[in-house]
Amino acid sequence: VGRYQGVKQTTLADWKNNSQLDANSLNVNPYFYNVSRSDLHVCNKALFQTGTPVSGITTDFDGDIRDAVKPCIGADEFAPVEFFSLGNDYGLCPGDSTQVVAGSGNFGEVAFWKDLSTNMPVDTGQILTVKSPGSFEVTIINACGILVDSVTIIQPDAVALPGDTNLCPDASTSFDASITNGVTYKWSSGDTTANITVTKPAKYGVLVTDKWNCVTKDTVDVTYSERATVSPKSATICEGKTIPMGGHISTGPSITYKWAGFLLAGSETGDNILLDYDAVNDNDTIYMTLTHRGCVTTDTSVVKRIKNPTAVYTHDTNGLAFNVKTNTSTGNVHWWDFGDGDTSVFPLPRHLYAAAGTYTVTYKNSNICGEATSAKEITLILLGLNENEIGNNFVLFPNPNNGNFNIHMDNAHGAAVSIEVIDITGKIIHSENYGSIATELNKEVNLNNLNAGMYMLNLRANDKMETIRFIVE
Repeated sequence: VGRYQGVKQTTLADWKNNSQLDANSLNVNPYFYNVSRSDLHVCNKALFQTGTPVSGITTDFDGDIRDAVKPCIGADEFAPVEFFSLGNDYGLCPGDSTQVVAGSGNFGEVAFWKDLSTNMPVDTGQILTVKSPGSFEVTIINACGILVDSVTIIQPDAVALPGDTNLCPDASTSFDASITNGVTYKWSSGDTTANITVTKPAKYGVLVTDKWNCVTKDTVDVTYSERATVSPKSATICEGKTIPMGGHISTGPSITYKWAGFLLAGSETGDNILLDYDAVNDNDTIYMTLTHRGCVTTDTSVVKRIKNPTAVYTHDTNGLAFNVKTNTSTGNVHWWDFGDGDTSVFPLPRHLYAAAGTYTVTYKNSNICGEATSAKEITLILLGLNENEIGNNFVLFPNPNNGNFNIHMDNAHGAAVSIEVIDITGKIIHSENYGSIATELNKEVNLNNLNAGMYMLNLRANDKMETIRFIVE
């Protein structure tokens, strides 16, 4: 191996032990590239990056930069060709460029590049600048041999949401923004998953970042079809009138309306209609069906028919008593003016006048469709005791009284006898049925807590009636 201080050192181990030098040296064949041509570049990978950096020595004998951490042993900084690699395939973001490096750039290295899509050469430098995706092959030659390697620069996936979407009422849909090598997903809705479910109309956008930090984005506009809505939900229509019905103001080539439930409904194609009284029956159901972009919804309304009010009644009089016998009026709000300052709101009132004479009875009957009025003139004659329908000397005593009094009739002749006491508003406040009375009738009537005022007592004997007015003090 050599001599140290005049002593022959036969092995590398002897040299290291005696000289304390070359602690990192190896005893290997360096595989010089071409000794006959004095080309002493080495190729033994046992020497590759196994040295120790020496301060101040930054280049090899070719001027190549030495590795500052793991330099090669010897005077030559080299790289075995089997250690060369273009690396894994990777993506190129749109608009970007990348550099693919072959070898280490040391003295004597030569690289030949070609585009595999055309099989044509594209460069001869160590570094290939790539501006668009593709597959590239390099043949690299150095003192240690030849290596062929290839790499594919990938076109990253772009997110592609479906076209703008219309949904039917209460429907939902899902969007999948997944891409190959996708890492993060950021939606305008705040979601961070690749898939989202949509239940509201909006424009949804997504920003996707892949493992090469390429960013792609897309948007989709989600709309919802309108729901059929009929207004009013419960409709009232007056005799001889029409009412508007509908609720939508939307029009367009993709919107259609269909009506049902009334006469000539098939001719109505608009969003609003005028419904005629004669086109429906009471409590009919009206249907409106809306079709929009394949979505079909239906809404309903129930129609109630109201006849115009009338004021039709029959009456009779007996002495100072006015009695409404029947009331066939249409309407539900009743008001009577008896012409003597008194009024009533009952449909079948009874009224006792204070004095005989001629009075105008005004009757008004109304509902939501209007008001009807009837005015009748009546003449009342005060009957004496012997002028009543029943006869038989019917009397009430005492009169005035405190609510307790007696009634007497000479002979009922077997008639079925009953009485009723009526206040000044026409309300029956007391009644008694005495059954069949063969001869004389004598009864005591006790009405406690009556307010002071005028009252009337009707005595009926079979189909005849007699009325007596009395005063409670």
